[in-house]
Amino acid sequence: MREDERRTELIGIFIKAFSKYGLDRATTKKLAAEANLSEAGLYVYFKNKEDLLSKCVEEHFRKVSTDINELAQRYGTAPDTFAKAMFSYTKSMLHENRFIFQMLSHPVYSEMIKDMRKGLVNVIGEQSAMLQRFNLSMETSNAFALLYNSALNNYILTQDEDGFMLQLEFLLKLLENERLQA
Repeated sequence: MREDERRTELIGIFIKAFSKYGLDRATTKKLAAEANLSEAGLYVYFKNKEDLLSKCVEEHFRKVSTDINELAQRYGTAPDTFAKAMFSYTKSMLHENRFIFQMLSHPVYSEMIKDMRKGLVNVIGEQSAMLQRFNLSMETSNAFALLYNSALNNYILTQDEDGFMLQLEFLLKLLENERLQA
């Protein structure tokens, strides 16, 4: 396996470990053990824990952007189909999303990824652009994308699928009413 492939594989393992232990309790010793590496072996791929965290966030945003574009291509024929596909995707990425929430809310590490937060805005922008295909105004598609992501974030934190589905149903009705008025 090439070094860059191994690094990507390790990032996936480390994101799950950060989600499991928390950012502060996921020591380099625990991270190395999760990846079946020696602690020294960890430093072959990453300079330090901060470098590792930064690479995890970068990889997460790269993957999410790519995956959302693929979902839009595959399921972008109707807003409800795309929204449900996004929910399934979010459920499959629960560890990764919890890791991002930990990074965003951590008193030290959140500063470290300040510039990477733009990735979140880009993801919402990509969703909004996809929604504009359905003859929605930019304002409506932006509002839907923001409200939808708020519902997804609530699901990530609570894992209340019924609550998410109620929010989604409400948002889709609003969207349909907007499309009918256009």
